[in-house]
Amino acid sequence: MPVSRHAAATQISPEQPTTGGQASRWYTLAYGLIMLVCTLTLGAYLVSLPTVFATYGTVCTQVARAGCADGQPGAQAAATLLAHGVTLQMYAGYTVILLSLVSAAYVLMAAIMLWRQARNPMTLFAATFLITFGVASNNGFLRLFQQQNPAWNPLLIPLVYLGDLSIVVFFCVFPTGRFAPRWTWWVLIAYAVYQAGGFFPQVALPDTLGGVIFVALIGAMALAQIYRYRRISTATERKQTKWVVMGLALTIALEISFALPFLLAGAASGSLYDMASNSLFALAVLPIPISIYIAIVRHRLYDIDLLINRALVYGALTAALAAVYFGAVIGSQTLTRLLTGQGQPQQPVVIVLSTLLIAALFQPLRTRLQRMIDRRFYRRKYNVARTLAAFGQTLRTEVEME
Repeated sequence: MPVSRHAAATQISPEQPTTGGQASRWYTLAYGLIMLVCTLTLGAYLVSLPTVFATYGTVCTQVARAGCADGQPGAQAAATLLAHGVTLQMYAGYTVILLSLVSAAYVLMAAIMLWRQARNPMTLFAATFLITFGVASNNGFLRLFQQQNPAWNPLLIPLVYLGDLSIVVFFCVFPTGRFAPRWTWWVLIAYAVYQAGGFFPQVALPDTLGGVIFVALIGAMALAQIYRYRRISTATERKQTKWVVMGLALTIALEISFALPFLLAGAASGSLYDMASNSLFALAVLPIPISIYIAIVRHRLYDIDLLINRALVYGALTAALAAVYFGAVIGSQTLTRLLTGQGQPQQPVVIVLSTLLIAALFQPLRTRLQRMIDRRFYRRKYNVARTLAAFGQTLRTEVEME
């Protein structure tokens, strides 16, 4: 006997309300637990601000600086700041405000995600990760407060530990929400043991072994993302993965570029750049929350493939032109020294000639890099574009318009 649409809609099996009620209860419990963790994290962060400000406003007197906070000025750094008219109180206020703004960006992205897609389990976890990592772990405020106030350890150690673990869990499960492949569980367990050594010396690993495990963990997370991208993810999930990987890659690239003056130019500890680098490294992590927000909430509005293409082209172009510029300057200095025996050539002439050389190379080099990247990474689109161009040429030369 046929059943009307209205009757079919009202015939609900006895199990459905129970299942729906259980799911609703589990969601309410998870949401409440997440809100509790986030509230405790933000509350502990506000409590830690006076201690953090006082720490950055005092000079670290330890010679080895092992017990100094990250960014806390030593005697030489304090003298450098004062020589440039910056008092320790000004430096402390600037550092606290800047790091707080970076943490606020994490919290803001998490709040917008919860407001727009609160019923999505992956959104709940991503928001938790952004708040615990961005507030409890990344800026180091709670870690510093915990070291100077051991009475707060029962609350602060779990919060900081959770923030440290959350970033690994996120990259092990994003975007599917599942640990895939299954061995990523062991990645999380290994990282949990590795991070526990920072709080409990009894389980601390030797530095060499810890470094090997850390590098292996990064490689394992990258392999897990590649596996899910190629074997599990849907077209939408692949686009989301591209956004998150691009944000993480941009953060890593910025941090490497900010570290180059220490590696190549030998920027001294306590120098002005050393003090400014704390701000640069703090700003370098901003692409992570922005990319996660776009990946989960707004990925349909932007063409990530076009952005990746442009990033590859102009990143390679910048590196090539920088190499040409420094090669021209250093080569002219060496050549002048060999021919004339003088130490330095005419710097304005070298700079002008190098600039003209770069201007002449910009467009041809950009075109060549664009073709090479299209051919290597976007082979299908590249072939389509070439086919259409050839077809257009055929139409212009072989079709008799009359």
